[in-house]
Amino acid sequence: RTRLNQKQLANYQREREQGYDQNGRPANWRSRLTAEASNKLADISRRYPSLQFDPKAGVAKLDTDILFDSGADGLKPGAEKVLGEVAQLMKSPDGRDLRLMIVGHTDDQKIAGRPVREKHPSNFHLSTSRALAVADQLHKFGLPDERMGVAGFGPYQPVATNLTPQERQKNRRVEIFVMAPEVPVIGWTESTPNLY
Repeated sequence: RTRLNQKQLANYQREREQGYDQNGRPANWRSRLTAEASNKLADISRRYPSLQFDPKAGVAKLDTDILFDSGADGLKPGAEKVLGEVAQLMKSPDGRDLRLMIVGHTDDQKIAGRPVREKHPSNFHLSTSRALAVADQLHKFGLPDERMGVAGFGPYQPVATNLTPQERQKNRRVEIFVMAPEVPVIGWTESTPNLY
């Protein structure tokens, strides 16, 4: 199982690396974030260590242990601060045309405890509920729903092998993809008009 997990992780890393052009930009993206929006996200991530921002890809990743208790989908106190700053950026002139795709991930551990399993029968449910909780909080801060999408991948997009508690913690995450209006997203009708 360890060899299989390591092989799968190596394949994911190779796919991610191949997705960039020679300048380090995502090869399939037609547009990047403005320099101002990218700088503001980088500034937020410097002030909140639980938020990591990759300016090349326009991806911000939040540590779910900061946002949520184990097995829970309710935001912890204090999570609102970093989400409030992301919402503020999205409402500013530098971010008003940007959109967000909020994606939840879990580790590969089975949902523990009957009450939690009744609410979240699988890691798909938990990951999606966590992404939705982040979107709901951003909506409360005034970000319109039509500028956000939500997805949950459960344990199926790991960034570590799940063999130790530290590796499982890396896999429990909520990613916020900050996208320019031209970036095509399947299911987002305005960005993929040729499909509809």
